[in-house]
Amino acid sequence: MKKVTRKLLLMTFLAVFALSATGAGPQYCQGTVGNLYVNSSGTVLAFASYRGDYVQFCNVNVDTGGVSVINCMAWFAMLKSAVQRQSQKLVFYPDAPICSQLPTYGAAPVPGYVMQMN
Repeated sequence: MKKVTRKLLLMTFLAVFALSATGAGPQYCQGTVGNLYVNSSGTVLAFASYRGDYVQFCNVNVDTGGVSVINCMAWFAMLKSAVQRQSQKLVFYPDAPICSQLPTYGAAPVPGYVMQMN
C-alpha cells in the first residue's frame, strides 16, 4: 500500500511540475516589434523580440478571439508607430506559455491588450 501511495504522490508531483514548467497562464510580454505586415486574409503579424519570431495580433477584416476590427485597427496603428520609433510594447496574453515560447505566426494566441511603452 505504501508503494502505491508513494507512486501516486510522485506521479501527482511530476504532473503538477510539468504543467507549471510550461508557464501557461497570464503573460506580460515586453519588447520591440519589427517587420509588421498584414497578409491577404487581414491577419496582422509582426516580428516580436520577446518571441524571436513572428506572432499574430489580430485581423483587420473580422473579429478574432474577442478582438474587434476597430480594436485591431487601433493596435495596427500602435504597432506601426512602435516599428517606426523602435519603441517598446507590452503585450498581455490572458492564457499563454511564457513569452519566449509563444506559438508563432497564426498559431499565436490573441492578445488581451497591446500597450505603447514610450
